[in-house]
Amino acid sequence: MAFVWRPGVWIDATSTWYPFPRPVDAFLTNFPQDMRRHKVPGGDGAIVTGFSQGMGTITIRGKVSQNGAGTMLETELAKITELELMRTRLQGDTANTFWLMEYYHAGSSTYRFWKDCRLASVSPNEARVDRYIPYVIEVHALDPTRWTTAEGNLT
Repeated sequence: MAFVWRPGVWIDATSTWYPFPRPVDAFLTNFPQDMRRHKVPGGDGAIVTGFSQGMGTITIRGKVSQNGAGTMLETELAKITELELMRTRLQGDTANTFWLMEYYHAGSSTYRFWKDCRLASVSPNEARVDRYIPYVIEVHALDPTRWTTAEGNLT
């Protein structure tokens, strides 16, 4: 069995799992490399030293579905409310970090995730696009490593 797409956050302090409202359309990662460049005047090429991995930014783009009548059902309104609650939970004390979960493997009960993440922004856009309300969540991953661990090791 393969890994299953299961984006959400795990808050270690409360041992709580919060999935992102579905559908999640994009999970974009940007982990820049730091380096020092030396250019020799009058010569071709350059010398590059000191590669290191910088803090990453992960952007999650999703949508909250609406019914076709242009009005929101209670379940859809609850999803928008859940986005606001997620922002409140994750914005807490700046010393609090969470794990950003990406995949789950049911056969081995294994997760793929980033540790030491902090919320950068949550922006639900209430402008309706094709019966959806889009949202964007940006997260800073202080640890650039994508971790894999068994379900029992999340705490």
